[in-house]
Amino acid sequence: MSKGSKNETGYVFLGIPYAKPPLNELRFKKPLPPDNWNGIKSTKKLKKNCLWNSGETSRKWDPNEMSEDCLYINVYTSKWCMDNGGCPVILFLHGGQYIFGGSDLLNESTLVENFANNERKVIFTSINFRLGSLGYFSLNGRLNLSMDTNVALFDVLKSLEWINKEIDIFGGNSGNVAIMGHSAGATAAAYVYTSPRSKGLIHKMIFLGGPIVYPYFKNSNEDYSRRVSILTNCSNNVTNWNSKNDVEIVLYCLRNINGTDIVKYQRMVDEYGYRIYGPISDIGKDSFMIKPWGELIKKRPKIPILVGGTKYEIQEGNNALQILPNNSMVVDIDKLKILCQTYIYLYTMKDYDKVIEKCIEKYKVSIDQTRSISDDALFFKTNYELCDEAAKNGGKAFLYQFNYDKIGDARKRYNIPLPEPNHGFDLIYITGEKKNNFRDIDYKIQSMYSKMFVNFIKNNDPSDKDISFDEYNEKKRNYFVFDFDNEKNLSLIGMKNGYHKGDIDFWLYDIYKITENVSPKEDESDWVRLSPTYFGLVTGSDINNFTYPENYWNSNREYLDKLEYPINFSSSNYGYVYGAKIITNNNEKYAFLGIPYGLVMKNRFKASEPPKKWREIKNLTYYDDSCFVKSYKSTKNSTKMSEECLRLNIITTEYCLMHGKCPVLVIISGGEFNFMNRNIYNGNKTIGDLFYQDKKNIVLVEGNYRKGIIGNLNLNSNYYNLSMHRNVGLHDIHDILKWVHNEISSFGGNSRDVTLMGLGDGAICGSILLYSEKDKNFFHKLILIPLSYDYIWNKKNNNENISREIAISVGCANTTTNWNSYDNIEYTIKCLRSVDIVKLMKSEKKLENEGYYDKALPFIDFGNNSFFQYSLNETVMKKINIPILMIGYLIKNETSDDSIFCKFYINYITFNNNSLINSLNLSIPAPIYNTIWRDENIGLFLTGKNECLKNFNFTRGSFIYHSNFLTLNPNLYNILSLKNESTFFIESIFSIEKNSNTRTDPIVDVTFQKSLINFIKTGSLELKDEESVEDDIITYPENDNISLEVKFNGEIIYQQTLVKEDDGTFKKYLYKNLIENDEDEMIIHEELFE
Repeated sequence: MSKGSKNETGYVFLGIPYAKPPLNELRFKKPLPPDNWNGIKSTKKLKKNCLWNSGETSRKWDPNEMSEDCLYINVYTSKWCMDNGGCPVILFLHGGQYIFGGSDLLNESTLVENFANNERKVIFTSINFRLGSLGYFSLNGRLNLSMDTNVALFDVLKSLEWINKEIDIFGGNSGNVAIMGHSAGATAAAYVYTSPRSKGLIHKMIFLGGPIVYPYFKNSNEDYSRRVSILTNCSNNVTNWNSKNDVEIVLYCLRNINGTDIVKYQRMVDEYGYRIYGPISDIGKDSFMIKPWGELIKKRPKIPILVGGTKYEIQEGNNALQILPNNSMVVDIDKLKILCQTYIYLYTMKDYDKVIEKCIEKYKVSIDQTRSISDDALFFKTNYELCDEAAKNGGKAFLYQFNYDKIGDARKRYNIPLPEPNHGFDLIYITGEKKNNFRDIDYKIQSMYSKMFVNFIKNNDPSDKDISFDEYNEKKRNYFVFDFDNEKNLSLIGMKNGYHKGDIDFWLYDIYKITENVSPKEDESDWVRLSPTYFGLVTGSDINNFTYPENYWNSNREYLDKLEYPINFSSSNYGYVYGAKIITNNNEKYAFLGIPYGLVMKNRFKASEPPKKWREIKNLTYYDDSCFVKSYKSTKNSTKMSEECLRLNIITTEYCLMHGKCPVLVIISGGEFNFMNRNIYNGNKTIGDLFYQDKKNIVLVEGNYRKGIIGNLNLNSNYYNLSMHRNVGLHDIHDILKWVHNEISSFGGNSRDVTLMGLGDGAICGSILLYSEKDKNFFHKLILIPLSYDYIWNKKNNNENISREIAISVGCANTTTNWNSYDNIEYTIKCLRSVDIVKLMKSEKKLENEGYYDKALPFIDFGNNSFFQYSLNETVMKKINIPILMIGYLIKNETSDDSIFCKFYINYITFNNNSLINSLNLSIPAPIYNTIWRDENIGLFLTGKNECLKNFNFTRGSFIYHSNFLTLNPNLYNILSLKNESTFFIESIFSIEKNSNTRTDPIVDVTFQKSLINFIKTGSLELKDEESVEDDIITYPENDNISLEVKFNGEIIYQQTLVKEDDGTFKKYLYKNLIENDEDEMIIHEELFE
């Protein structure tokens, strides 16, 4: 309950939701109906205003008093209306240049005194609606985008729908609703009044000083909106505003920015001298206006309208006046010309200069005339046109002007030297806005002035026994003057004719006589061009040139070929990205590098968290950080390293991006679990070349995962409830596969056709994942380039020894630590999390250097907090039955029938295979552990074909051992032996990092590629074409001492070539990045390589 100054009583309901909060994906979209609520909602407090940030008001900007959750209606009613019903309803729309304002501007007591009481019997409602960029955003109105234009007007429409449905509960009549708008609110009301969408929802209109300036612009607000998006870093110099997909990327970015930031950047655009124009004359079935403005104004509903304002409005011409030293005023012609130019450029015409000259002549004649130029061109002209159009359409119109100039302290004063009453002064008597110290006479004037509106709302006519207010006549241009002949008895002046005749005639008629081909302008470009000069003048501000953010120019079309289709994360909507177009051997590929699939944050030794959304368009044209690695077997790493390294790279094709459903190959790198990352592939020799030659169209994914002690810490296998996870590296690979499953379709991949390829130790991870219940739907074929698997099932202590040794070496434990104490272990974990990552890596390297060979490796763990969770027998039984391809490396050289040399490409881990070493009678010197480089080519030579195949074709042997559970559990072995598995074998050269100087057999490459691609696509090695490679022989010049012959028998690929005995045992090799970075940009952790 609320009371007025004379104890008028009203009932007030504040903050009732009329629409769903327009948050997140609902930003820039039409409002949805509000959600229902349980219980009784308290409606005693105003809700927060919609977001705004502007220097164009004296109001203090306080973001704590604003929110995007702002679509609420306030209802002011009375006991009489609640008891009897049928009361007429006002919906009030506040002003504020479309960029500020709210319902809190209104004075509750004034509203009760004027409307919501038992005498006046009118229900007054007010709403908050979206403002500025959040209410009138438009990036390209000609595209069918995932945003709506004029969402602020749709807010108003939704409130009208709410009133139509709910107002009877408060005693209102949904068949007698009037919109009352002031200033920008009146302009918004005019668009609602004109749109066919409001048909049947409004029955009267009241316009209080609202100019309609830009109704014919077809691209209104686009330049302004794009500038906001530029400052937010959501668009840049390569954004194609005519591309739906580019604009959708911008929209996605903008929807993920804090709303307060958007209005902050909006204010920056304002201060550069640009303005949002408010409502847009949008066209189309989903638009607000639906049809062109010129067509709609002829078909407006024939409902009564009341139009008016103050004697003076904004008087922008005051800024074209110059004060001389003697305090006299003169007209500054140059400034007056700016105003004439600006208003005249709302039209298209043949001779602008001639019309501008006439404008200057007209408005330079006196100080008063100069001041009034904006009022004539923008306000009085609009008021006249609203009434004139209504009268011509057969509607009923009333025109008035508030001239009372003795307001004094009744209104809050501001130091603005303008004649009064000017824009908004009369609101103290209608809504109480800026109400200050009222005298008795002010309350009397308030009662008289507000009665005029109450009469109109109730009776479709402002007149009563005390007010003689005639309907507008287009020939007379008659209007009611609210002022007094005698202030003592408050005798009203009443009706006059010739509303601003002569002043507005210049804009209505004269310019059409001065030049030819005059019509309203439909393009905003000229107005935008003049805006900084114009607004600099009328605000008295120094306007700086629009400054583009630094990274606006960082994008280069020649380097970043932005795609003509959206690259987005459609499932989880993490964010938009763009990648690099890479051309190798005349084949085009699209690389998206460094996509986050997980966050480590403070979760060292724990599974990662999902990545966070990003608001910007993420640049994925260069490699991101690699995971920390440290080993004597690794070269000096030139890539950046970080614990926040869970990134993956995608290489795809245009065909896949456009058509989708391409097979996916996920590569898990090797590196013995303590060196090597996914950032090592050379762009010209990458494995990607295998799949993108001849348009093979396979989507390639490669990812980082945590290795060494960071990825495989285990302090006690018997504790399942520690604050850490075992097999963190496997958790990371699982997250890669899960990400691919959810997101790869956005990059053209088929999540139901994923092949997992493990290289070296990555093959061990792949083989382990065959037993992972959680990954069974994430990959469908498996390729293993294997090493020894004998420790997977039989590894003792599961990394406990090396984990504890490292903990001791960095001071987090000692030789007396009780490893069976939960508290001791938790203390150690906490300590290890606080140790610098480089120190941990150095410790692991030091143990390796000292000959400690018990590496931190993935293993099949069990228990509640484990990766596999199930017992050993249960885990084995859950093995995934999918096609598997085993790849070995075999080069055999036939120098004669009896002399055969085998060269097998092996990694360091092979030297831990004692049975193999013994069978070769090979002695490995101890220093090898200090000198070997990653993926070294080690030549081992034996004589005899049988001996060669026996010892080096352990692709099959490894798989047989891997699948043989006889030594573990005979019963399981018997059960598993009944399963059918599609297993294939290839022995061939398969060099992932090729030396650019190496001559590669093209026939072997082609044949091998076809076999591999067929497996990825079909799960079989069978060649789909019938071409014969057996007869295709290539001969190089004799001085190369190389001859080639290739045979393919369906199972094994042999390469026959000469192998020199002096090829060397070790070959040091460094790797180049796919995209070379400047050395200055590289961050190298030198301390790792001391």
